[in-house]
Amino acid sequence: YGMDKVAIRFYIDKVLIRFDWSKKDVVSSLSRHKILHGKDTSYGTQENALKVILLFDALIPAVDRAMKEKTIATR
Repeated sequence: YGMDKVAIRFYIDKVLIRFDWSKKDVVSSLSRHKILHGKDTSYGTQENALKVILLFDALIPAVDRAMKEKTIATR
């Protein structure tokens, strides 16, 4: 949807990355799976906040464009 390739790669590699409960991995400090399942509780850092802000900065315009395209296509 026009999202910057770097933002997409970051989202896939860092946010959507899976984890294994049995391993002590430090693959990503923003893994949504680790955060939502309670394995990572130290994600609240200034660095991670900035990463998320920049990710949303790339994501919001892409979603907005996709919604406009969908609205135009359904007319």
